[in-house]
Amino acid sequence: NVSDFLNNLCECKSPKLEYLAFSANRLFGHIPDRIGQLQNLVIFDLAFNRISGTIPDSLGRLSSLEELRLNVNLLSGQLPDSVGNLTSLKFLEISFNKISGTLPQSLGKLGNLDLLSVHHNSLSGLVTEDHFANLTALNTLRAEGNTLTLKLSDNNWVPPFQVGILRIGSWNLGPHFPSWIQSQTNLWDLDIANTLISDTMPGWFSSTFSNINYLNVSLNRIRGFLFQNVSFLAPEAAVDLSDNDFEGPIPETFNEVEFGFLDISSNRLSGNLDPFLCPSLEKSRSLKVLDLSNNNLSGVIPD
Repeated sequence: NVSDFLNNLCECKSPKLEYLAFSANRLFGHIPDRIGQLQNLVIFDLAFNRISGTIPDSLGRLSSLEELRLNVNLLSGQLPDSVGNLTSLKFLEISFNKISGTLPQSLGKLGNLDLLSVHHNSLSGLVTEDHFANLTALNTLRAEGNTLTLKLSDNNWVPPFQVGILRIGSWNLGPHFPSWIQSQTNLWDLDIANTLISDTMPGWFSSTFSNINYLNVSLNRIRGFLFQNVSFLAPEAAVDLSDNDFEGPIPETFNEVEFGFLDISSNRLSGNLDPFLCPSLEKSRSLKVLDLSNNNLSGVIPD
Protein backbone atom coordinates (compact mmCIF):
# COMPACT_ATOMS: atom_id res chain seq x y z
CA ASN A 1 0.00 0.00 0.00
CA VAL A 2 1.66 3.16 -1.23
CA SER A 3 -0.72 5.53 0.59
CA ASP A 4 1.05 5.46 3.97
CA PHE A 5 4.46 5.84 2.39
CA LEU A 6 3.40 8.89 0.39
CA ASN A 7 1.74 10.40 3.45
CA ASN A 8 4.92 9.96 5.50
CA LEU A 9 6.97 11.41 2.68
CA CYS A 10 4.72 14.45 2.57
CA GLU A 11 4.96 14.85 6.35
CA CYS A 12 8.73 15.03 6.05
CA LYS A 13 8.14 17.64 3.33
CA SER A 14 11.35 16.45 1.62
CA PRO A 15 12.23 19.88 0.21
CA LYS A 16 14.90 18.50 -2.13
CA LEU A 17 12.85 15.65 -3.62
CA GLU A 18 12.52 16.14 -7.39
CA TYR A 19 12.14 12.61 -8.79
CA LEU A 20 9.56 10.18 -7.42
CA ALA A 21 9.00 7.06 -9.52
CA PHE A 22 7.39 3.77 -8.49
CA SER A 23 6.23 2.56 -11.89
CA ALA A 24 5.65 -1.08 -12.84
CA ASN A 25 5.28 -2.52 -9.35
CA ARG A 26 2.27 -4.08 -7.66
CA LEU A 27 1.45 -1.03 -5.59
CA PHE A 28 -2.09 -0.24 -4.50
CA GLY A 29 -3.67 2.46 -2.37
CA HIS A 30 -4.40 6.07 -3.31
CA ILE A 31 -2.64 9.37 -3.88
CA PRO A 32 -3.00 11.43 -0.68
CA ASP A 33 -4.20 15.03 -0.69
CA ARG A 34 -0.92 16.03 0.94
CA ILE A 35 1.00 15.24 -2.24
CA GLY A 36 0.84 18.96 -3.00
CA GLN A 37 3.41 19.57 -0.25
CA LEU A 38 6.20 18.08 -2.40
CA GLN A 39 6.47 21.33 -4.29
CA ASN A 40 9.88 20.64 -5.85
CA LEU A 41 8.76 17.50 -7.65
CA VAL A 42 9.76 17.48 -11.31
CA ILE A 43 8.79 13.88 -12.10
CA PHE A 44 5.93 11.95 -10.47
CA ASP A 45 5.51 8.46 -11.91
CA LEU A 46 3.14 5.81 -10.52
CA ALA A 47 2.36 4.18 -13.88
CA PHE A 48 1.56 0.47 -14.27
CA ASN A 49 0.32 -0.18 -10.74
CA ARG A 50 -3.05 -0.68 -9.04
CA ILE A 51 -3.51 2.81 -7.62
CA SER A 52 -7.19 3.64 -7.05
CA GLY A 53 -9.17 6.61 -5.81
CA THR A 54 -9.13 10.04 -7.40
CA ILE A 55 -6.44 12.44 -8.58
CA PRO A 56 -6.27 15.01 -5.76
CA ASP A 57 -6.83 18.68 -6.48
CA SER A 58 -3.67 19.47 -4.50
CA LEU A 59 -1.61 18.07 -7.36
CA GLY A 60 -2.06 21.47 -8.97
CA ARG A 61 0.35 22.96 -6.42
CA LEU A 62 3.32 21.09 -7.91
CA SER A 63 4.38 24.07 -9.99
CA SER A 64 7.76 22.55 -10.95
CA LEU A 65 6.25 19.30 -12.25
CA GLU A 66 7.32 18.39 -15.79
CA GLU A 67 6.19 14.75 -15.99
CA LEU A 68 3.01 13.28 -14.52
CA ARG A 69 2.62 9.60 -15.36
CA LEU A 70 -0.34 7.81 -13.79
CA ASN A 71 -1.27 5.60 -16.73
CA VAL A 72 -2.46 1.99 -16.37
CA ASN A 73 -3.97 2.15 -12.90
CA LEU A 74 -7.47 2.07 -11.40
CA LEU A 75 -7.94 5.81 -10.91
CA SER A 76 -11.49 7.17 -11.10
CA GLY A 77 -13.28 10.49 -10.73
CA GLN A 78 -12.48 13.57 -12.78
CA LEU A 79 -9.21 15.09 -13.86
CA PRO A 80 -9.08 18.13 -11.54
CA ASP A 81 -9.24 21.62 -12.97
CA SER A 82 -6.11 22.47 -10.99
CA VAL A 83 -4.03 20.55 -13.55
CA GLY A 84 -4.07 23.81 -15.50
CA ASN A 85 -1.74 25.29 -12.86
CA LEU A 86 1.05 22.89 -13.86
CA THR A 87 2.52 25.31 -16.37
CA SER A 88 5.89 23.49 -16.45
CA LEU A 89 4.26 20.20 -17.44
CA LYS A 90 5.61 18.50 -20.57
CA PHE A 91 4.18 14.98 -20.27
CA LEU A 92 0.70 14.17 -18.97
CA GLU A 93 -0.17 10.47 -19.08
CA ILE A 94 -3.34 9.16 -17.43
CA SER A 95 -4.39 6.60 -20.05
CA PHE A 96 -5.98 3.25 -19.20
CA ASN A 97 -7.77 4.32 -16.04
CA LYS A 98 -11.42 4.96 -15.18
CA ILE A 99 -11.31 8.76 -15.33
CA SER A 100 -14.78 10.17 -16.04
CA GLY A 101 -16.36 13.54 -16.69
CA THR A 102 -15.01 15.85 -19.35
CA LEU A 103 -11.54 17.23 -19.94
CA PRO A 104 -10.94 20.40 -17.90
CA GLN A 105 -10.73 23.51 -20.04
CA SER A 106 -7.71 24.56 -17.96
CA LEU A 107 -5.61 22.11 -20.01
CA GLY A 108 -5.44 24.88 -22.57
CA LYS A 109 -3.04 26.80 -20.31
CA LEU A 110 -0.26 24.21 -20.56
CA GLY A 111 1.99 25.91 -23.06
CA ASN A 112 4.92 23.53 -22.46
CA LEU A 113 2.92 20.33 -22.89
CA ASP A 114 4.50 17.96 -25.43
CA LEU A 115 2.42 14.83 -24.79
CA LEU A 116 -1.23 14.62 -23.75
CA SER A 117 -2.26 11.00 -23.26
CA VAL A 118 -5.73 10.41 -21.80
CA HIS A 119 -6.81 7.52 -24.00
CA HIS A 120 -9.00 4.61 -22.90
CA ASN A 121 -10.82 6.20 -20.01
CA SER A 122 -14.51 7.05 -19.52
CA LEU A 123 -14.29 10.70 -20.54
CA SER A 124 -17.34 12.34 -22.10
CA GLY A 125 -18.77 15.78 -22.79
CA LEU A 126 -17.65 18.66 -24.98
CA VAL A 127 -14.17 19.69 -26.06
CA THR A 128 -13.76 23.16 -27.59
CA GLU A 129 -10.99 25.33 -29.01
CA ASP A 130 -10.36 26.63 -25.48
CA HIS A 131 -9.07 23.22 -24.41
CA PHE A 132 -6.17 23.69 -26.84
CA ALA A 133 -5.77 27.47 -26.61
CA ASN A 134 -2.06 27.63 -25.69
CA LEU A 135 -0.88 24.10 -26.48
CA THR A 136 1.73 25.37 -28.91
CA ALA A 137 4.33 22.74 -27.93
CA LEU A 138 2.01 19.73 -28.30
CA ASN A 139 3.46 16.93 -30.41
CA THR A 140 1.34 13.93 -29.36
CA LEU A 141 -2.40 13.91 -28.67
CA ARG A 142 -3.84 10.54 -27.70
CA ALA A 143 -7.41 10.60 -26.46
CA GLU A 144 -8.99 7.67 -28.29
CA GLY A 145 -11.29 5.29 -26.47
CA ASN A 146 -13.41 8.05 -24.91
CA THR A 147 -16.80 9.46 -25.94
CA LEU A 148 -15.87 13.12 -26.24
CA THR A 149 -17.47 15.53 -28.71
CA LEU A 150 -15.43 18.20 -30.47
CA LYS A 151 -17.59 21.32 -30.76
CA LEU A 152 -15.97 24.18 -32.67
CA SER A 153 -17.37 27.70 -32.77
CA ASP A 154 -15.23 28.49 -35.82
CA ASN A 155 -15.36 26.14 -38.81
CA ASN A 156 -12.05 27.63 -39.98
CA TRP A 157 -10.27 26.83 -36.72
CA VAL A 158 -6.54 26.23 -37.02
CA PRO A 159 -5.04 24.53 -33.94
CA PRO A 160 -2.06 26.24 -32.27
CA PHE A 161 -0.12 22.96 -32.34
CA GLN A 162 1.58 20.79 -34.97
CA VAL A 163 1.24 17.19 -33.83
CA GLY A 164 2.91 14.12 -35.27
CA ILE A 165 0.53 11.70 -33.53
CA LEU A 166 -3.21 12.41 -33.47
CA ARG A 167 -5.44 9.66 -32.12
CA ILE A 168 -8.98 10.72 -31.29
CA GLY A 169 -10.89 7.64 -32.40
CA SER A 170 -14.39 7.20 -30.90
CA TRP A 171 -14.89 10.97 -30.53
CA ASN A 172 -17.81 12.67 -32.26
CA LEU A 173 -16.16 14.65 -35.07
CA GLY A 174 -18.81 14.33 -37.79
CA PRO A 175 -20.69 14.51 -39.91
CA HIS A 176 -18.15 16.35 -42.07
CA PHE A 177 -14.52 15.34 -42.41
CA PRO A 178 -12.64 17.62 -39.94
CA SER A 179 -10.98 20.27 -42.11
CA TRP A 180 -8.62 21.45 -39.34
CA ILE A 181 -6.60 18.24 -39.78
CA GLN A 182 -5.29 19.77 -43.01
CA SER A 183 -3.18 22.14 -40.90
CA GLN A 184 -1.28 19.24 -39.29
CA THR A 185 1.39 18.88 -41.95
CA ASN A 186 3.81 16.98 -39.64
CA LEU A 187 1.30 14.21 -39.07
CA TRP A 188 2.52 10.62 -39.40
CA ASP A 189 0.03 8.78 -37.17
CA LEU A 190 -3.73 9.44 -37.48
CA ASP A 191 -6.66 7.63 -35.85
CA ILE A 192 -10.14 9.04 -36.43
CA ALA A 193 -11.96 5.70 -36.42
CA ASN A 194 -15.58 5.53 -35.29
CA THR A 195 -16.05 9.31 -35.19
CA LEU A 196 -19.45 9.62 -36.94
CA ILE A 197 -17.97 11.01 -40.16
CA SER A 198 -20.38 10.74 -43.09
CA ASP A 199 -18.54 12.41 -45.94
CA THR A 200 -16.04 11.83 -48.74
CA MET A 201 -12.28 11.84 -48.27
CA PRO A 202 -11.29 15.46 -49.01
CA GLY A 203 -9.11 16.17 -52.02
CA TRP A 204 -6.47 17.83 -49.87
CA PHE A 205 -5.82 14.70 -47.81
CA SER A 206 -3.40 12.97 -50.19
CA SER A 207 -1.46 16.13 -50.99
CA THR A 208 -1.12 17.50 -47.45
CA PHE A 209 0.87 14.70 -45.83
CA SER A 210 4.09 13.00 -46.89
CA ASN A 211 4.94 10.24 -44.41
CA ILE A 212 1.81 8.68 -42.89
CA ASN A 213 2.85 5.47 -41.14
CA TYR A 214 -0.48 4.68 -39.47
CA LEU A 215 -3.92 5.64 -40.77
CA ASN A 216 -7.20 4.46 -39.26
CA VAL A 217 -10.49 5.90 -40.54
CA SER A 218 -12.51 2.70 -40.02
CA LEU A 219 -16.05 2.45 -38.66
CA ASN A 220 -17.33 5.62 -40.29
CA ARG A 221 -19.59 6.30 -43.29
CA ILE A 222 -16.92 7.65 -45.63
CA ARG A 223 -18.07 7.27 -49.23
CA GLY A 224 -16.64 7.68 -52.71
CA PHE A 225 -13.63 6.10 -54.37
CA LEU A 226 -10.39 5.12 -52.67
CA PHE A 227 -7.69 7.77 -53.01
CA GLN A 228 -5.63 7.50 -56.20
CA ASN A 229 -2.63 9.38 -54.86
CA VAL A 230 -0.90 7.20 -52.27
CA SER A 231 2.45 9.00 -52.19
CA PHE A 232 1.62 10.30 -48.70
CA LEU A 233 2.01 6.80 -47.22
CA ALA A 234 5.30 5.68 -45.67
CA PRO A 235 6.84 2.30 -46.55
CA GLU A 236 5.12 -0.58 -44.70
CA ALA A 237 2.32 1.71 -43.54
CA ALA A 238 -0.60 0.28 -41.58
CA VAL A 239 -3.87 1.45 -43.18
CA ASP A 240 -7.38 0.62 -41.95
CA LEU A 241 -10.23 1.84 -44.16
CA SER A 242 -12.68 -0.88 -43.14
CA ASP A 243 -16.40 -0.52 -42.37
CA ASN A 244 -17.09 2.46 -44.60
CA ASP A 245 -18.89 3.06 -47.90
CA PHE A 246 -15.94 3.17 -50.30
CA GLU A 247 -16.86 1.97 -53.79
CA GLY A 248 -15.26 1.23 -57.14
CA PRO A 249 -12.11 -0.77 -57.90
CA ILE A 250 -8.91 -0.94 -55.91
CA PRO A 251 -6.74 1.73 -57.59
CA GLU A 252 -3.69 0.57 -59.52
CA THR A 253 -1.64 3.00 -57.45
CA PHE A 254 -2.15 0.76 -54.41
CA ASN A 255 0.49 -1.49 -56.00
CA GLU A 256 2.99 1.33 -55.65
CA VAL A 257 2.85 1.23 -51.85
CA GLU A 258 4.62 -1.34 -49.71
CA PHE A 259 1.79 -1.76 -47.22
CA GLY A 260 2.58 -3.59 -44.00
CA PHE A 261 -1.11 -3.83 -43.06
CA LEU A 262 -4.13 -3.10 -45.24
CA ASP A 263 -7.75 -3.57 -44.19
CA ILE A 264 -10.38 -2.42 -46.69
CA SER A 265 -13.02 -4.94 -45.63
CA SER A 266 -16.74 -4.21 -45.29
CA ASN A 267 -17.00 -1.59 -48.01
CA ARG A 268 -18.66 -1.63 -51.45
CA LEU A 269 -15.53 -2.17 -53.53
CA SER A 270 -15.93 -3.92 -56.88
CA GLY A 271 -13.89 -4.94 -59.90
CA ASN A 272 -11.15 -7.46 -60.56
CA LEU A 273 -8.72 -8.05 -57.71
CA ASP A 274 -6.11 -9.92 -59.82
CA PRO A 275 -3.94 -6.87 -60.65
CA PHE A 276 -3.71 -5.93 -56.99
CA LEU A 277 -3.00 -9.41 -55.63
CA CYS A 278 -0.15 -10.15 -57.99
CA PRO A 279 1.15 -7.10 -59.86
CA SER A 280 4.55 -8.63 -60.60
CA LEU A 281 5.96 -12.10 -60.22
CA GLU A 282 9.42 -10.64 -59.72
CA LYS A 283 8.52 -8.25 -56.94
CA SER A 284 8.27 -9.38 -53.33
CA ARG A 285 5.87 -7.58 -50.99
CA SER A 286 6.18 -6.58 -47.36
CA LEU A 287 2.44 -6.96 -46.78
CA LYS A 288 1.76 -8.96 -43.61
CA VAL A 289 -2.01 -8.48 -43.19
CA LEU A 290 -4.55 -8.05 -45.99
CA ASP A 291 -8.32 -8.05 -45.41
CA LEU A 292 -10.61 -7.64 -48.43
CA SER A 293 -13.63 -9.43 -46.96
CA ASN A 294 -17.24 -8.28 -47.35
CA ASN A 295 -16.89 -6.42 -50.65
CA ASN A 296 -18.06 -7.08 -54.22
CA LEU A 297 -14.67 -7.93 -55.68
CA SER A 298 -14.33 -10.54 -58.41
CA GLY A 299 -11.63 -12.39 -60.30
CA VAL A 300 -9.43 -15.42 -59.83
CA ILE A 301 -6.72 -15.75 -57.24
CA PRO A 302 -3.60 -16.14 -59.43
CA ASP A 303 -1.11 -18.99 -59.15
